[in-house]
Amino acid sequence: MESLVEKGLVRSIGVSNFNLQMLWDMLSYANIPPACNEVELHPLCAQADLVKFMHENKIVPIGYCPIARGADTAKCPDLGKSP
Repeated sequence: MESLVEKGLVRSIGVSNFNLQMLWDMLSYANIPPACNEVELHPLCAQADLVKFMHENKIVPIGYCPIARGADTAKCPDLGKSP
């Protein structure tokens, strides 16, 4: 992916579902850090430590499932009923 950035074929690199350990590891050897990381983020899954780490390292968090809605809605929490 870094070679694509260097060749000007893409502007930046993004990752998905990287946890804190995976990001920390990647940043230890990557020449070009990821611009963003798409992870599950919503009021019942805030991932505060991960989001803090991403902000500290200038990695934009992108939330998927921001309203805690999954494919199987019977197993998903109802945010309207959550304190």
